[in-house]
Amino acid sequence: MGLFAAARERLLASRRIAYTGALLSAFLLFSGSGKPGVVRVGEKPPDFSLKDLSGATVTLSGLKGNVVVLYFWSNCPACWQQLPQLDGVYQRNRGKGLSLLAVNVGQERASVEIYARQAGLMFPVLVDEKMDVPNRYGVRRVPTIFLLDRQGIVREKVLGDIETKALEKMIRAALGP
Repeated sequence: MGLFAAARERLLASRRIAYTGALLSAFLLFSGSGKPGVVRVGEKPPDFSLKDLSGATVTLSGLKGNVVVLYFWSNCPACWQQLPQLDGVYQRNRGKGLSLLAVNVGQERASVEIYARQAGLMFPVLVDEKMDVPNRYGVRRVPTIFLLDRQGIVREKVLGDIETKALEKMIRAALGP
């Protein structure tokens, strides 16, 4: 394949990714499946169980006592850029009681597995193809991030992009000295 053809293929692929992300955001915004909810700062979010990429079941309530970051993501360039950066945050803070769950929204397990393997993610990546959990949490765009304290209460909710350094600052404040 010539240089021009390869560049054209990369451009078309990036357009497909952007288009897919826009469709997913629209679907999240207007979907009405399940019992829609809104999780607010200061509240305890609903418990859930999802399978990680190894097939193990991860339950939110099983992480009580840890500071938990719930990172809802999908096929979006901002998510793809931030997830590997979050892996560094996770590696630096997991010994202090940080749990990070990357909840993929609506993608097929196989494509999520490929991305997670290529990115070298070490934290649990959960797949919710039916989008039940994001619907229960009121997630209407990706990324959406919830930061839970050690008692399981939402202390921060971030809609959209956030600088990784700013997120790590919030995490460290929740972890305490």
